[in-house]
Amino acid sequence: MSTPKHTPGPWTYYHYDSGIESHWRIEDHTGVFVAATSYCTKGKEAEYVKPEAALIAAAPEMLAALEKLIDRLELDSLIPGQGELLELVLMTSKIIKKARGE
Repeated sequence: MSTPKHTPGPWTYYHYDSGIESHWRIEDHTGVFVAATSYCTKGKEAEYVKPEAALIAAAPEMLAALEKLIDRLELDSLIPGQGELLELVLMTSKIIKKARGE
């Protein structure tokens, strides 16, 4: 497992509304800004965008879990030479590289 280049998790999200602008804000565990969704109005549009903010906020923890899973599978030699599990491992490894920016 390599050292992450992204802001470490966990991340949280909340709806930010200054009266002028409104969006879902994602912050790290110390309260430092990480990302925001596109601007949205109140009500239905804000609720429509909320799942996107939740997914973004979960990214560091999902990546960490996937990395541990792949490390464990490789350590235990549970990856067979063929089959669906191998496909899933390869797909997951590709997604991990994408998330790392590799």
